[in-house]
Amino acid sequence: MGGIVIREFGILKNPEYRELFEEINKRELCKKCQEKRAKFESRDKKHNNCYSNLIPGFSSSEIKPPVDILIVAEAHGGGRQDSFHTQGKLDAEVNYMFDYYLNDPLANYHQQQMRELFNELTNLGKSWVFTDLVKCFVWKGKKKNLNGKENFEKAIESCRNYLDQQIGVLEPKKILALGGKVATKYFGLPPKGRSLTHGAVYDQDHTIVWSYFPSGYTADLWVKNGGWRNIINKL
Repeated sequence: MGGIVIREFGILKNPEYRELFEEINKRELCKKCQEKRAKFESRDKKHNNCYSNLIPGFSSSEIKPPVDILIVAEAHGGGRQDSFHTQGKLDAEVNYMFDYYLNDPLANYHQQQMRELFNELTNLGKSWVFTDLVKCFVWKGKKKNLNGKENFEKAIESCRNYLDQQIGVLEPKKILALGGKVATKYFGLPPKGRSLTHGAVYDQDHTIVWSYFPSGYTADLWVKNGGWRNIINKL
């Protein structure tokens, strides 16, 4: 975490937001995740991709309830250049991810595309918060004795209550759901008999806009369907 300039903005300035995000950041990691993390720290990283630490999220510089947009991705990982480090204080963790997406040199496609989206929302005067469905450690194993899919499913169930709390406190006017798991496992989309469509708006308890996440795996679909430009007018 060295070298990060700590700034207080957005979720860090609002007492209610800070209290919730502190709760997420300070909670003990799931015991099973803790055990697996310790186990995989010593494993061959060529065979195991490990992401660790809690990511409560980050936000635009100014937010107040209700927040204009809550952006929910599936699980963190892209911002973790160092797979393992001591869990930092909330301010450091929030600033770390804020810098990765908005200030650091561009190194990944999703980093570039999300930066453009965040900047466009800010230019439009929208307040936003970015977070993940899975906020904790996720491993995906390539060996036969490591069931990464099963682990991810368990992580979704373990972390979803924190997303419940975030939605309750932030009271978002609209939610941008990035990726299939967020849509199907958390929000219960798509409606029966329909398929997910990039930029489609679904009215449930909240107004939800669904989008591909611009990862290396979905870059072609992201571009083919208009990327963030096809969803910005829905937010």
